[in-house]
Amino acid sequence: MEQVIFGGFTDLLHDTTTEYSSLAGGAAWVATGSFSRQVVSTGGVIKNLRVKLVDSPGAGKHYDFTLMLNGNPTALTLEIADAATTGSNTANEIAVTAGDIVYLECNPDSTPTARYATWTSVFVGTTAKESLILGGSRANTLDKTNIRYIQLMGGNIWVRLDENEVRQVCPTAGKIKNLYVLLSADPGTDPDAYRFTLRIDGVNQTLTVTITADNTTGNDTANEVVVAAGDVLTIMVEPLNTPSATPYAYWGMTFVADNDGESVVLSGTPLDLHATQTRYNYLQNSYPGGWSATETIRYQLGQVCTLKKLYVLLSGAPGAGNKYTFTARIAGASSNVVAEVADTATTGNSGALTDTVANDEYVNLMVVPTSTPTVRDAYWGLVSFIAVIADVVVTPTTLALSITTFIPVVDTTPTIIDSYVEANRDNHISIKALHPSAVGLVSALGQSFTGDGNKIGYVQFYIKKTVGSPVGELTARLYAISGTFGTSNVPAGAALASSSPMAIEDIGAGDFELVTFTFDGSF
Repeated sequence: MEQVIFGGFTDLLHDTTTEYSSLAGGAAWVATGSFSRQVVSTGGVIKNLRVKLVDSPGAGKHYDFTLMLNGNPTALTLEIADAATTGSNTANEIAVTAGDIVYLECNPDSTPTARYATWTSVFVGTTAKESLILGGSRANTLDKTNIRYIQLMGGNIWVRLDENEVRQVCPTAGKIKNLYVLLSADPGTDPDAYRFTLRIDGVNQTLTVTITADNTTGNDTANEVVVAAGDVLTIMVEPLNTPSATPYAYWGMTFVADNDGESVVLSGTPLDLHATQTRYNYLQNSYPGGWSATETIRYQLGQVCTLKKLYVLLSGAPGAGNKYTFTARIAGASSNVVAEVADTATTGNSGALTDTVANDEYVNLMVVPTSTPTVRDAYWGLVSFIAVIADVVVTPTTLALSITTFIPVVDTTPTIIDSYVEANRDNHISIKALHPSAVGLVSALGQSFTGDGNKIGYVQFYIKKTVGSPVGELTARLYAISGTFGTSNVPAGAALASSSPMAIEDIGAGDFELVTFTFDGSF
């Protein structure tokens, strides 16, 4: 499944120095990349990097943004130059595995005008229903004497003595597993250690990692914890044996959604709401991101997805006849996703309300007080959803319209126009999305062939279903081509002919089979 990762922080880019920020959530730009690390907890790819500046870099100047992987630049990079304010890279995908370190680099060239930046990317998990929870605590070191508490998700996490100040709210059902932790320094000398434990509603869970002296990493891939919508999530950090070092910590976990396509955005801040004025915050908050009266300085960037299931927790009730109304904002306008916390309640959620985000649209959270409620802190979570289209695997059996055998309707004796026997199959390609895909997934396949002057009666593909129970229809289409035949050719113009649709439900989920698409013989 796919997960949109939201990012952005109100800190000006540097006009001469390469700097770094966190991939998820974001934080102030710093010259040391290791401060912005977050830990991948499950395998997949990161792709669709998009960046938006508040204004252009200036003529002859540019900013380059690059996904960093384990301290090295990747091919997932883009440039925003001259009068442009946006850039994207939808061509490259970067494979990641559990334990990998990711963050974002910004490199200025020719002294561009300092601007604010927002960014977004997409993680595609190798395993169904899995998405990333990414976190880091670069603003605060661990405490070698006292138990501290941290949030699960964000670019610059609060490290607090009071657990209530770092709560985040799970917005949907699923499981959390694969806790990976990285320290900036080892705890000290044996038996010095730090222990990290996931907590739900203030209760320790089995997902825990202990990092002892002479080590800087640890993980728990054996345990998983069931979570429900409305659960309050924190991480407890215990110093064991009074460690001599007080390192920064970076971590990651895997969220496994009950509903395929759902990933979580977890956030919250111990800084007060306002009792009389509208305020704004980042969708994915980072320290010290408090509530602001200016919406534009709390923008983060989104791309195609659906927002839903906004859950909010207050530190106390608004009071009788009072309320706070929280609204997910998209492109500077209020969305349908609204949650109220009123009267004596301390929680609220948006129910079944949903709204969609398009590429390069800003997202953030707005809160409006009504009737002067008691000032409270707020903690929240919501779902980012991208519909999952189960794999339909198409394998070459012939050279044809979309890889298949063409047979003409001529008199009563059909003949093969072109073919490639299925016994020669040595690989496959998966169709993963409805066509045309809005999120860069494979949604159609093509194969060039040479006609013989006859008309097409039917075409066959070598197909099987691999994941889930997809529904819908597959259609074969015939196109003219442009480019060099057999090497760089692509479809040109409108389809010359289309087959009758084939119901996906009628295709077997076992071995590959030849599936026939029938044409009317007019072309």
